[in-house]
Amino acid sequence: MSQERNSMLHRELQDKIKRALKQWNANGRDTASPIEYLEVVKAMQRAADNSMREAAQQVISQALQSLSLQHPDESEMLRCRYIDGNSPLKLAHKYHLAQSTIFRKLQSGLEHLTEGIVQLEQQSGSEWQQTQLHRLPAANYTHLIGLQEHLEKLFQQLTSDQPPWILSIEGLGGLGKTTLADALARRLTLEKSDMELAWITAKQQIFNLGGSISEVPRPILSAELLIEALFSQLVGQRPASYSFNDMLNALAQRMHRFRHIIFIDNLETVTDVDVLLPTLRRLVNPSRIVLTTRHSLLGEADIFHFSLPTLSEAHTLQLVRFEAQQRNLPHVATASDSELRPIYERVGGNPLAIRLVVGQLHVHALDTVLADLLEVRADEASALYSYIYRLAWEHLDETERQTLLAMPMVPHSGGTLEYLTAITEMEPNDLQRTLHRLVSINLVDVRSHLHQPRYSIHSLTRSFLHRQVALWQT
Repeated sequence: MSQERNSMLHRELQDKIKRALKQWNANGRDTASPIEYLEVVKAMQRAADNSMREAAQQVISQALQSLSLQHPDESEMLRCRYIDGNSPLKLAHKYHLAQSTIFRKLQSGLEHLTEGIVQLEQQSGSEWQQTQLHRLPAANYTHLIGLQEHLEKLFQQLTSDQPPWILSIEGLGGLGKTTLADALARRLTLEKSDMELAWITAKQQIFNLGGSISEVPRPILSAELLIEALFSQLVGQRPASYSFNDMLNALAQRMHRFRHIIFIDNLETVTDVDVLLPTLRRLVNPSRIVLTTRHSLLGEADIFHFSLPTLSEAHTLQLVRFEAQQRNLPHVATASDSELRPIYERVGGNPLAIRLVVGQLHVHALDTVLADLLEVRADEASALYSYIYRLAWEHLDETERQTLLAMPMVPHSGGTLEYLTAITEMEPNDLQRTLHRLVSINLVDVRSHLHQPRYSIHSLTRSFLHRQVALWQT
């Protein structure tokens, strides 16, 4: 920003601070303050839960206190003139100075006061961002591939003033739902300082690219745990006398007054969602809730549904090369598209599976890694399938399992309901109900068409069904 532009903005702020001082004793608690747009004023309002005008006065008082350390006479004169309401003539008599001298000192004091408020603004903005970022988990990515278009769409949705107030990022495990949500939260922190963020995880398992699965000791899966965690992040330590309803009411009041965006990551089953939704609905408008879940919440009309797709072939190859560079695998990073394309054909653009495959290329040939993935000949492949599919598989009934096992017979382009009826030999109505269930847990893809939708499965799901299910059933 040019020096001339900075100077102009400084003069504009100085004029607004002067107008805020002049209205100090005006009637009306809710009178708008000329400086209420400042981030430091907004932060003060949130912290003290008062009016914008009161928050602006607190900021000015803080700046006057700081000014008194360097220019005590100017600070005192500003207080006498504006806060105590004395005229310049009365100040001249009090300090035995000419009115012209009083005006010069008031002007100098106003300039120094403006500099102090600018410093508070800069400090507040930095502290605010750090507070928000501290609530987020450590980022497990350094570069977004294939998510920019989704990031822009969801950012626009979250920063609008219109419902729906709950947004659900849905999809199969390993697609990058958490990564997308995290990127959204970080962008909101940097660009939308009028929104306060919180991040809650309901993750039950962590998959390590070395092929191990660890359990999360205390996932947030109940309304009580959710509200307790939110209260801790947004308000502070829970008072001993506060019940669950006390915390919920305090949060609801806060979130209805100030705009918040609450991220709840990794709701893995429909039970988790059903338990939490009634409570979440009490917190929204104008605040918003962002869920990431493996379960598609298609039956909920007040939710903005975003089904996260797998990576395209081009983005898959880009991710392969990026991961290879990160892991110092130059022979992979410089391989041709035709040499790397089998990765896409086997895992179908699932980022977690792609990263697992690339990691195995340190010690194995690509053909061996892909064959191991198909035939489940390695612990890493078995762990990957367990992490992505095991919970969903265990919640399927026999009809749903048999329908899913028939899906590899469907071409990659998808099959119609009539085609699936023929290969499963099920009644159309029963098949529709079964498909609805499989689509809702993202084991089956549906390509929407007004008259004739087509059903298919991800390439990774096809690989999973080839061998892993048989191992689970033995």
